Amino acid sequence: MCALARDQARVLPLALALALASSCASPPRPESEKFSTRTRVGTGDFPDARAVILLDRTEVTFYPPPGEDTVIAEVVHTRRTQIVTEAGLDQAKILIPFDDRSRIVSIGSKVIHDDGSTEATHPDAWVDVDRFKDGTPEARLYDAKSYKLTRVKGARVGDVLETTTLRLVRDPRWLEPVPVGGELPFVRGEVVVNVPRGFDVDFRVTKQGRVVQGIKPTRIPSRVKALTEKAAQSSEEEGIPGTRFAFVFEREPALFAEGMAPEPAALATQVHVQLLRFTPHRGAEGKGIATADDVAAWYAELVRGRDRPDDMTRQLVRGMNKGTKQDKVKSVQRYLQDDIGDVPTFLNLAALKTHSATEVQRAKMGDAKDQASLGLALLRQMGVDGFPLLVSRQGSFAAVPDLLTPAPFNHVVIAVPTGGGYSFIDPATPGLPTGRLPGALQGQRGLLVRPAPGGGVRGEFVDLPEDQAEDNLSTVEVELEMQEDGTLSGMVKATIIGVEAAVARQALAYDDAPARLRALLLGDPLGTPAASGAPDLLPGLELVEAFRVAGKGNDPDDPLKLQLRAAPLPPLPEREHVVIPERATGRPLAFLWREGRKAPVVLSHRAVQKVKLSVKMPAGTGVAALPPSLAKQGSILNVEEQWAVADGSFWMSRTLRIEERVVPPSRYEELRSAAVALWGRQQAEVKIVPGGDRGAGYGGDPF
Repeated sequence: MCALARDQARVLPLALALALASSCASPPRPESEKFSTRTRVGTGDFPDARAVILLDRTEVTFYPPPGEDTVIAEVVHTRRTQIVTEAGLDQAKILIPFDDRSRIVSIGSKVIHDDGSTEATHPDAWVDVDRFKDGTPEARLYDAKSYKLTRVKGARVGDVLETTTLRLVRDPRWLEPVPVGGELPFVRGEVVVNVPRGFDVDFRVTKQGRVVQGIKPTRIPSRVKALTEKAAQSSEEEGIPGTRFAFVFEREPALFAEGMAPEPAALATQVHVQLLRFTPHRGAEGKGIATADDVAAWYAELVRGRDRPDDMTRQLVRGMNKGTKQDKVKSVQRYLQDDIGDVPTFLNLAALKTHSATEVQRAKMGDAKDQASLGLALLRQMGVDGFPLLVSRQGSFAAVPDLLTPAPFNHVVIAVPTGGGYSFIDPATPGLPTGRLPGALQGQRGLLVRPAPGGGVRGEFVDLPEDQAEDNLSTVEVELEMQEDGTLSGMVKATIIGVEAAVARQALAYDDAPARLRALLLGDPLGTPAASGAPDLLPGLELVEAFRVAGKGNDPDDPLKLQLRAAPLPPLPEREHVVIPERATGRPLAFLWREGRKAPVVLSHRAVQKVKLSVKMPAGTGVAALPPSLAKQGSILNVEEQWAVADGSFWMSRTLRIEERVVPPSRYEELRSAAVALWGRQQAEVKIVPGGDRGAGYGGDPF
């Protein structure tokens, strides 16, 4: 049996696998429609685009093999991309993922030149790529080929790249949403779904992460045939009566990165396809996924037996705190977050094989579902109830509340019933306070998988809590002294409480910890290529050393206290004795510099940020004038700012209170205007002049 047939034998019904084995030299390939040069675009049609997708077409075919109680799905994807600029040549590197639920049957790729000539990519140019690097713990635990990779040769600016992939999905009761376009603009997008009679399939379309009402597919009576039909049906049949559902999308722009927004994968146009129920051809009635209980049952089957206590868990809990229930939760949370590494895949939960609690403990790492299985086994060993809660890591597919499917769920946390609510354990985020969730998961709707009366499991939707602003408090003191030449030098002190403290604890583990902490405590790292892209950021403080305050522990339930040393900050040219507060205290929410926005702003969490600046002035000098104090209340952002001069120093105290996490585009200007007003004040110059006000009549810190 050839390699292709060996792979397919694991994932297809037996009849189909045997047929593939008999013809492994030429696996089935979809036909490619002829390319017309009239579909090319001009250089001015999509300004600033490095490449344009001329056609993004996906065809899904559900097919019930005769005599089987199962169903397969073929997914044929064709993409034609025109290279517009030199930067667009990056499209010649093609990476096609697959996982344990699917296998690639065939790939065809070619270059279409301006003169109509073509160069086909040789099949041997496609190589299988490991998901994880050989020799790593991740590879040992999840050893699998997960990508097909090639670099198309002969591509030039103006050429069109065409790639067609045939994929077989082993469990098509649910499919990942079909994306159209994304980071590149497209001319035409098509999604076609071939559904045999007796199949109940539901659809939704999302754009910018939201369901678009009123988009219905065109319904065309059809005979449903599979490309692998010789393996799936007898030769005298001409397909199965059914319906062809077609969605067509025309000329959509590219999605560009906007600060603190969902990833393009969640914002792109997507067609969500869900198989609710089906009747296999000449077989017994099958069941798809249509309810929360169906999703819960799917997950329970996926991890069956993996979360049971065993000899390893009995030995492990001996060293854990077995006091109150909260003590037990804290012990398990600390073990998972501190001792078990996370394998973040951002894939569906079925993409990687499952492992027992003992296997995860030995490997010292696991993906979300394996970490959760280990944590649940430990809790049960200690007599504590806990349940898996299916959620989505940030940047996943858009969720559709009334189309229940496993597709959006790619992460698992543990929910422990406590006092009428839940304490949560997110194994993937080190350093969180006990029972707390990271910002990216707050406010989500998760699916709780718990035992059902009479046996089995049931699915229950749970709205994950959001922190109050006071739950996440950071207090930063920037203490500087101005030298005779106007250079500023000094220290930064910080006390951090809540989920931001978890981020800071993680940052301390890196070699570039001062830079990471600089961005966390004082906004964008001024003078560097900041993630916000704000064009007018001035060079600011560089932190060169960071350490915890001596004598303080590292319990995530306690405040994190830090001291950071700042490198000398020279004055700007021709402004030797001018202090611009933004250079010292950073620019909060700097990503809001763009005037317009299409995607929602998604802040990590509600928070209170307090920053106090003090600048000790050289002898004989003082402040010419200070800006007036300010208090501005808003529904999204509250700002309080005070200025004072005392005992030879001038002081600025700023309190920023973030009251909302998710701000839709319609309210973007409300948030931005408040931030821009603050920036203007922070960019105001404070001049230090001979004989200026030193606040001699006052004591130390006036606040």
